[in-house]
Amino acid sequence: MDNIQRTALFGSAPETLATADTSAGASAGRPLAAAAWFRAVGIVDELEATRELIEGDVELSRSGKDKKLSRACRDAQAALGKIAEHRDTLAAELEGARKRCRPEGEPDPTVNAAIWPKLPDEEISMATTYRDAVERQDWATCDAIETLPSVFDGSLTPDEVAALVRDRMAVQSPDALKAADLAAEIHGAVDVALGHAIGFVEDMARPLPDPADGGEAQVGDDGLRILSASQFAEATG
Repeated sequence: MDNIQRTALFGSAPETLATADTSAGASAGRPLAAAAWFRAVGIVDELEATRELIEGDVELSRSGKDKKLSRACRDAQAALGKIAEHRDTLAAELEGARKRCRPEGEPDPTVNAAIWPKLPDEEISMATTYRDAVERQDWATCDAIETLPSVFDGSLTPDEVAALVRDRMAVQSPDALKAADLAAEIHGAVDVALGHAIGFVEDMARPLPDPADGGEAQVGDDGLRILSASQFAEATG
């Protein structure tokens, strides 16, 4: 795979993996994310190189080439599976970073109790009440509204609530908001690269025989490979 093909499939390495930003939490998980991204791209490159070597072996029959390439695809899929496990670790690290970035404290029960008379019934007024508290930097009132389960229940959608909280973070802790956004961007870059790599290997492996049974692959009317019960269990286990 040349650089043009690689860029078309994966894009360039995301700047977020190499940026020197050191704001609070911004670098959390970045080394692991960078390793996962480049490893996913590298596995595709390695498989392409292996395919070229196998196809160029004049001593192998077509069937022999297919079986060797099938085994190489199986190895690539196993390697990508390990990256997926690391991605879960990365996700946990980034979630921890988000929680650390967000200013948190124990809700003041006095404020929580006093907030009820101030709360309107209309959902648009509820949002206005929250934004007014943000403008006043009245974080105790914001905490009370966020931590009382019945306040937002049925009045605002989760996305609308998240937008309100984001408005709060933009005022209360802009560096934390920047770090949380960067963490999400890093995680997204790994997910995209891994998804492309998995799809690439699956496409290459689909018409090939199963190296475990030595037979030809069975392909359905939709062009997708048909797995036996044992093969499905192994693939999804």
